[in-house]
Amino acid sequence: QKLHRGTVHPEIIGQLQDNIRHIVMQYESLDHFSLAPALLKERAWIDELLDECSHPRQRQQLLDIAGATSGVLGYVAVGRGDFPLARAYCLEAFQLGDFAENANLQAWARGLQSFCEYYAGRYGEALNLAKDGLNYAQSGPQSVRLTINGAARAMGKLGDADGVQRAVTEAYDFMSRNDIPSGIPSSISFECYSAAQTASNAAT
Repeated sequence: QKLHRGTVHPEIIGQLQDNIRHIVMQYESLDHFSLAPALLKERAWIDELLDECSHPRQRQQLLDIAGATSGVLGYVAVGRGDFPLARAYCLEAFQLGDFAENANLQAWARGLQSFCEYYAGRYGEALNLAKDGLNYAQSGPQSVRLTINGAARAMGKLGDADGVQRAVTEAYDFMSRNDIPSGIPSSISFECYSAAQTASNAAT
């Protein structure tokens, strides 16, 4: 890397992208206890690379990776019940998505924020974040998750049965506009929810 001042060697960016993609896709099968320290180390290194890099496209790629890394750190924090830390990481993920001009990353981060507030018992805030996330998702891959996992479940806790029914209908409409993966992919995938995930969230 020292030989590439002002830019980042493409192999380094490729390895960072592959690593965070693997973590997101295989999240349920990984050891979450050891995951956070490794992600923190990688997140710090990405900051160093951003300080050195002046290439616009590479900076955008690094911001994407940083946003995804912060989002996963936020998700890990939710699992530990550390909601203040989770909020900080998830907000950082959303802001990095803005800097990277990546609306899908912003929608993904809003989903994480909504998830955090749901488990913190702040159902109104969870609903508001899910709805705002749809402004970034539009009808893209994250729209199903934001609607069925974020909005519908929050409205269920708030006692809005009619709202839940509308959200479930909207989620299935969004499914029809996306490529649906088979089986049960990662709960924090950048892809669309599967049919099984959508049905199970509708039930809960």
